[in-house]
Amino acid sequence: MSSGITEGEQPELLQNQNKGILLVIAGPTAVGKNTVVGKIEELYKKRVPPIEFARIVAYTDREKRLDEVEGIDYHFITKDAFSKMADRGEFFSQGTYGESRKALAKDAFHSVLEGKNQILMIDMNYAAQLPQVLSEKLGDEAKDLLEKTVLVIIGTPTLITLKDRYLRREKENRPSLLPRLRGDWESWNKYKSNFANVVVNEEGKLNQTVSTITNLIDERVLKVARR
Repeated sequence: MSSGITEGEQPELLQNQNKGILLVIAGPTAVGKNTVVGKIEELYKKRVPPIEFARIVAYTDREKRLDEVEGIDYHFITKDAFSKMADRGEFFSQGTYGESRKALAKDAFHSVLEGKNQILMIDMNYAAQLPQVLSEKLGDEAKDLLEKTVLVIIGTPTLITLKDRYLRREKENRPSLLPRLRGDWESWNKYKSNFANVVVNEEGKLNQTVSTITNLIDERVLKVARR
């Protein structure tokens, strides 16, 4: 897929990064969001001049899994600390997922409006609500932010593929695996038709997945730069 950006436009495109882009990557657990995002960050850093993306990291009051990293996957805090932050009005939005809560900080999106490039990884349920939540929380600023947003849903070809990735990733909490897997697959089938940008992350085709998403980013960056 072509990004619609000519060689002559590339320098202008890269120099207009002061307007900010929000890349939202949504999909089931173990679909490969972290791997895809890491590759995207790496590719943009190699451009001339380099383009930097920072990650918007959500807060959660559940325990960290073995393969997760503090400050990258989530900010892991206690249930008491979570409740106190919520009471102080520090969260932009929050939700309950099973027995745990997740939330985004109040200033999570303002840096995009100030010209920074950000990446947000979320589940599909929250992605489906994101435009409405932004409109409710940001008012007139929501339109500007949504124009700078690239929302991509990543999935797998089959339930078996997703299950295999779950099993490779999950080294603990095996009793909860099947209910979570079933819930993720139901969400994928429920919401995938609601989004314009749906990418199937097939086995052995990471570069193809990343190329598709970077083309979408470049198209949006050029559109914002031309405003």
